[in-house]
Amino acid sequence: MSDIQRSSLGRAKGLGSARSGTGHWWAMKVSSIVLLLLAPFFMAGLVHLSTMPFDAARVWLAHPVRGLVLLAYLLVSLWHSYLGLRVVIEDYVHCPKAKLFSLLSLKVVHGVLMLVAAYTLIVLAAKF
Repeated sequence: MSDIQRSSLGRAKGLGSARSGTGHWWAMKVSSIVLLLLAPFFMAGLVHLSTMPFDAARVWLAHPVRGLVLLAYLLVSLWHSYLGLRVVIEDYVHCPKAKLFSLLSLKVVHGVLMLVAAYTLIVLAAKF
């Protein structure tokens, strides 16, 4: 059957996605649920830390559960940000070279931010 004889729906069915959207969708949903669960702890921690002197804040962060939950919140929020911005770039940047550069830059910037967040929390929580 030629393409002219097909209906619009028939033509569209043959031109679907590359089957990569489901994993991305699940990653966005799971990361948003994790962020919803960790956000109250993060907000309470920020309020609590803002009233503490620096040394007391380091002791508070040195507690394993608090430090790991805070680190998890920061890493998951950066991952969620990366996933969302990646979709925007893929959908709205049409020049292949600009799209490639934008996606690589996005990956590098988010990777560096994740490393900086982890390093900063580890250094702040380290007891000297």
